Amino acid sequence: MRAEIEPVVEETADRGEIHTHPAYGNITMSVVSGGDKTLFGSDLGHGQTIRICVNEASLRRDLHMDWVFGGSTLDESPFAYKNIFEVMDMQAELVDVLHHIKPLINIEGAGKEC
Repeated sequence: MRAEIEPVVEETADRGEIHTHPAYGNITMSVVSGGDKTLFGSDLGHGQTIRICVNEASLRRDLHMDWVFGGSTLDESPFAYKNIFEVMDMQAELVDVLHHIKPLINIEGAGKEC
């Protein structure tokens, strides 16, 4: 039977709690513009890339809210970026676009790189 690791809980000065655990993490994604970055050994340069990062995280609990804060980066992967509308326009003979989904909220980090 596996031993379970309990979260470490620290109290804050304002009666909140910060929970940390090795399994806590978050994933961030950002679009990086500029330059001519090559990916995966290709000679083709990309002016825009998407960077996906897996980070350590902690959970802060205050009254009736939970807040997740990212920590150090565990892994980072760059991907090529293409405007989805341009890509779908090129596929117009192959597929029918039924809906466009628009994000309603975007929460970004406090000026941190991933």
